[in-house]
Amino acid sequence: MRKTILLLSSVFIFISCENEIANESEQKAEFTVDNQIPYSSPFQIGNCCSPTNYEFINESDLHLTMFPHVGLARFDGNANDGHHFGQPIFNSGNFPNIMKGGSEFLNIINCYPVTIDPNNSITVNSVMQLPTTATPPTPKIIQFVNNLGVTTDEKNLLTDYGKIYSFQAIIADPNSGYTMILDEIMKFPFLPSGVTDPSLLSNDWAPVPATKPSSQDLWYNLNTKEICIGNDNTNYPAGGAGLNGMPSVIDFDYNGSQYTIEATISTSGYKILLRNN
Repeated sequence: MRKTILLLSSVFIFISCENEIANESEQKAEFTVDNQIPYSSPFQIGNCCSPTNYEFINESDLHLTMFPHVGLARFDGNANDGHHFGQPIFNSGNFPNIMKGGSEFLNIINCYPVTIDPNNSITVNSVMQLPTTATPPTPKIIQFVNNLGVTTDEKNLLTDYGKIYSFQAIIADPNSGYTMILDEIMKFPFLPSGVTDPSLLSNDWAPVPATKPSSQDLWYNLNTKEICIGNDNTNYPAGGAGLNGMPSVIDFDYNGSQYTIEATISTSGYKILLRNN
């Protein structure tokens, strides 16, 4: 009898709060979506912890190796107050890479490689924002290079607050002793080619206040606070941690065949695709 009463009470409570819960769900599910640029991503309104999916697809006869580059994903309103959304990060001994140079934006940390054999793929449907921990059968795709001195505190912070901004792509021919064909740094796209200021297209973005040359040409979404790297490598050659001049798509020829490697991002997550054209 007690279980029935509790259930009925729960039903009444649910009905009375239905609209409020629906509104909260809508807010939590709102992603970075700006059709004026256009740009979209899996980052939701909130300070952290947006579940993010990753697809690394190799539809070619070549071998692909990627070294992810990660950093803090959102602007918390202050670049050098020693906190990130209330999390204390002022101790440089605990956060030597994130707080390098005295500012949290934008310091990039390199990771161990992810390798994809010809005509193979890796798909990670992660409950984490940055999958630094394996949850079988989900593999761990973000592994920090030990000799960089990435601390446990940094790893834990980036798991909840981090983002892949770019990656080093190495493409080799497995049929000729892994002859290197391409070795390039690529970034995930934000602005269309030829546009260097998102405010020309949309009112949803503002510049992250720069505290050093590498933090220039960073923009954050006013709704989700997600940080993106701009395209203005001419005026800010070191901007976006030196990544603002990097491509998101590369076409190349090898042995008479045409190939494309492309990085994309959407509300579904991240995708890197190497294909034969």
